[in-house]
Amino acid sequence: MTTRARREARRRAATVAAVESLSPARAGRHNLIAVSDLHLGSDLRDGVDVAALREKRGFDVELAAMLDHYRESRRGGLPWKLVLNGDVFDLVAVTLRPAPGEQLAFTLTKEDLSYGLGAEEAKTIWKLRRILERHELLVRALARFIDAGNALVVVRGNHDAELAFAGAQTALKEGLADRAHPLPGEGRDAFLARIAIHRWFYLEPGGIWFEHGHVYDEWSTTEDLPWSDGRGGLKLAISSQVIRYFSNVVEGGAELVDGTDGWGVVDYLRFGLRVGNPLAVVGLYLAMLWRLLKGPLAQSLLLSRRAVATAGARLFERVDPGAAHFQLLRAHLARLLGKEADHQALELLRLLKSPAGRRLPDVLRLFYLDQLGLLGIVGLAAVVAGHEGRTLGARVFDWGAIGLGFVTTSLALASMRRTASHPKLRDAARRVAEVMRVRTVVMGHSHHAVDEPLPSGARYVNLGSWTNQLAATDAEGFPHLLVVRGEARLCRWGASQPAVEAEGAAELLTA
Repeated sequence: MTTRARREARRRAATVAAVESLSPARAGRHNLIAVSDLHLGSDLRDGVDVAALREKRGFDVELAAMLDHYRESRRGGLPWKLVLNGDVFDLVAVTLRPAPGEQLAFTLTKEDLSYGLGAEEAKTIWKLRRILERHELLVRALARFIDAGNALVVVRGNHDAELAFAGAQTALKEGLADRAHPLPGEGRDAFLARIAIHRWFYLEPGGIWFEHGHVYDEWSTTEDLPWSDGRGGLKLAISSQVIRYFSNVVEGGAELVDGTDGWGVVDYLRFGLRVGNPLAVVGLYLAMLWRLLKGPLAQSLLLSRRAVATAGARLFERVDPGAAHFQLLRAHLARLLGKEADHQALELLRLLKSPAGRRLPDVLRLFYLDQLGLLGIVGLAAVVAGHEGRTLGARVFDWGAIGLGFVTTSLALASMRRTASHPKLRDAARRVAEVMRVRTVVMGHSHHAVDEPLPSGARYVNLGSWTNQLAATDAEGFPHLLVVRGEARLCRWGASQPAVEAEGAAELLTA
């Protein structure tokens, strides 16, 4: 057989294998569990004792109990695959600092000391190890789950965007393996082989698409494309920068990590009045605003034709078939689908949102500065209209016109401010289902657990969050997805749910 013939035979074999990987038969080789938005590490603040924090177990007990339950309760004798669908770790919220004299693989900067360690590979590894130590109970349960022959898939989110670093991925895998197989050997190698980390999405054989969903939210998507490996550093999303430069330094700022999706200006004002000295909060807020505004402001002043042309080229580079990231995505999809995937790669890249932090109008809208500017203009116009040299009737008429203009313009500005992520993810899920022809699209990010039909006949499942479920009643419980024998169900796990038989667990736990 010639070299060319052997190459063609290998290509055909790879194609057949890829097609088989998506077949229903292959999908039946394991069952699935999926959870999202755990935000582990969000309480690792400067000055805390990690050992003492282990006593504050939060939902660790519940999630560990759930993992132990499913580890002991296989369905149809098949192993489980657990999908942690993004924001598993809240790396940006960690402000814990290394102890004095601690040997470090990096140099602390002034910014690290003020806001927490930055988004660099060595610093990310340090934070990740502290998170694993803080959640020892849960980490050991996860290690037991994997050691029992089950698999783990971790999908990157916006709060753990630093998982793009290869070193961070290795640290996570090794940290889990250390709890089950601390010594080198076949057992440790087999354990590590059952862990996979994906930077954007995971396509489950049988037609289930998993991704965190932040790439469709301009406030939360990162500067690097989701296919990036994080080389050369990582610039955080604008929402993560708000956490780093404001939430991490204001008293009570941890509240902003979770539950602010869709907050309005009144909600933020109430927060500012509640957490402490309003003047100090305003000062920190203005310092954060200047940090975020100075880049887009400087760019907006570059009005040369060359600058405009460069900006346009960057915008359209996302869907350029000649771009390197397009080629990488197309090759990966081709391996999964067993066929050329030009159309799928192009359409997926078109769905991605450009980060809002690079455009001045977006930043102004996010922080309600457009409304503040409007108030200033309206106030000035009202003063001018009230000039004493005019009749009372004329002044009243002008004030009415100004008020009407204010209301109309304010409503128009509000319609352009799309901060709630849930509608964006639902729209993106509809398109992903059409492009990839999958039957279920699973996301997280919005913290809204839903199971909704899509026009194509597919389903959109959002896994919600465990962080805002601590006060859940027995009837609600913690959201997770079960896929047993190809059937997907959004379920709830609660502390007082009765013990159930293996084959009946999915039905009894269904919300």
